[in-house]
Amino acid sequence: MARGGRPQRRGARERGVRVAELLRGAEKRVRQREEGRGNEGKGKRESEGVGRVGLLRGEEAARKKRAEGARAGKWRSG
Repeated sequence: MARGGRPQRRGARERGVRVAELLRGAEKRVRQREEGRGNEGKGKRESEGVGRVGLLRGEEAARKKRAEGARAGKWRSG
């Protein structure tokens, strides 16, 4: 159940996004990350001069948090 009036996060496919578009987005993200200007999981740290390793660690942590949240949701709706 999505709380606080915030709609539940639906998958891109469910929203009716075509696969080709999804792939295009992924390509764009990869290219940006390779050029070192990926805006994924960066937040404000970009301006604080966090090196690449720090950034990757941040992304890892964010991914973990997201997975944790998904697990919690599963347990709740059990």
